Amino acid sequence: ALLHLGNVCWADSSSSSSRGDGLCNGTAAAAAAAADSGGCPLAPGAESPAALAAAAKLLGVDVQALAKALSTRTRMTPDGPITSPLDSKASASNRDALVKVIYARLFDWLVAKINNSIGQDPAPLASIGLLDIYGFESFQFNDLEQFCINLANEKLQQHFNQHVFKWEQAEYEAEGIDWSYIEFIDNQDVLDLIEGRLGIVDLLDEQCRFPT
Repeated sequence: ALLHLGNVCWADSSSSSSRGDGLCNGTAAAAAAAADSGGCPLAPGAESPAALAAAAKLLGVDVQALAKALSTRTRMTPDGPITSPLDSKASASNRDALVKVIYARLFDWLVAKINNSIGQDPAPLASIGLLDIYGFESFQFNDLEQFCINLANEKLQQHFNQHVFKWEQAEYEAEGIDWSYIEFIDNQDVLDLIEGRLGIVDLLDEQCRFPT
């Protein structure tokens, strides 16, 4: 369903028929099509209507209701709801937002199902802890999403270092246990660079609030 939604496109709005707020004025033909579908018309050809119909079927919703939800904006006013058609760009943003939400909830549902099927003994005699760190990736062009993934990896690595090396060896030292110190690479400086005071996250947040 998500892959089919990604193939749904809308007819490009000309500069004379598109407004800055994302609402679609439309030509006479576009307005007529929008009135029938509840929003701006789908892109010409058979691919978008077929993809929309397939997505609606797999999601178990009415195809016309899905088309309206993606291509219109509804405002609640004291006099009642007001529905306005969106242009192609705003409709595509609606589509992308819906896909992300469905994917996120599907992922949470899948994790919950796996956890329930595995089960856990509330009073085990022994246990084995597993730490599965995501793979670090570096593409030719790295976006914010990849940056956040790598930050999560660094924090997981630091969590592992802290519990396995730092705290454990500090406890050995406090109890006077004779052991050979284990050398390890501490990535705390990387975390300080990213999320410390005046780090990369602080600078990004400031730039979002007060763009220069």
